[in-house]
Amino acid sequence: MGTTLVGDTCFINGLLLVFNLLPGLPLDGGRILRSIVWWRTGDRNRATRVMAAAGRVLAYGIGGLGLFMTVQGYVTSGIWLLFVALILSQGARSAEVQTAVVSRIEHLRVADVMDSEPVALPAEAKLDRALDDFFIRYGWDWFPVVDVQGHFLGLATREDLEKVPEALRPGSNVSEVTSAETANAFRIRVDEPLEALLGSEGLQRLGAIMAVDADGVLRGVVTIEQVARALRPVAHTA
Repeated sequence: MGTTLVGDTCFINGLLLVFNLLPGLPLDGGRILRSIVWWRTGDRNRATRVMAAAGRVLAYGIGGLGLFMTVQGYVTSGIWLLFVALILSQGARSAEVQTAVVSRIEHLRVADVMDSEPVALPAEAKLDRALDDFFIRYGWDWFPVVDVQGHFLGLATREDLEKVPEALRPGSNVSEVTSAETANAFRIRVDEPLEALLGSEGLQRLGAIMAVDADGVLRGVVTIEQVARALRPVAHTA
């Protein structure tokens, strides 16, 4: 009995290993195929398209087998194969969409979509003036804070500013309520590819991210709306 159990376990593990090497996402075989094509062609988008096409063919094949087994009375196995085919088909579709998006923006940099005239709050500004001249005037909840050389120091929020007692605001600087942690969480280099913003946690949390140069000087602000516009297909006119 013990030998049979070990044999069955080895067979199942071997079957899973072979299945995982099939050329479709989210299986490892799909990633291996993409890596090989990318290595041979030097074209990442082409490699992803090849992987997606292979995954779609694999999904059709497994789906057809699932339908056949279901008709033959092997309902459980047939439904399981149809479920696997659905996952592979969705993986192929996701890869195709990703390729279309990346190919549309692969030549764009952060500097191409940012607002190059951001409104920044001077670190040396007094809190009472900052509240009147920036937060109340513009109606925004936060501002990037810069020093006299223009270096991005972090974000100051209206909530943090208003926590300071009103009597102390004329004698307190914005730098005192600027969160240093946000200096790294909400910044990106202007020369970074736009693709780098797609997975930016800071952009998702804040709805915007600060674009800085190699010296950390604030050069612009990129909003999530600007990124979304860059991702939309270009309309072709007749």
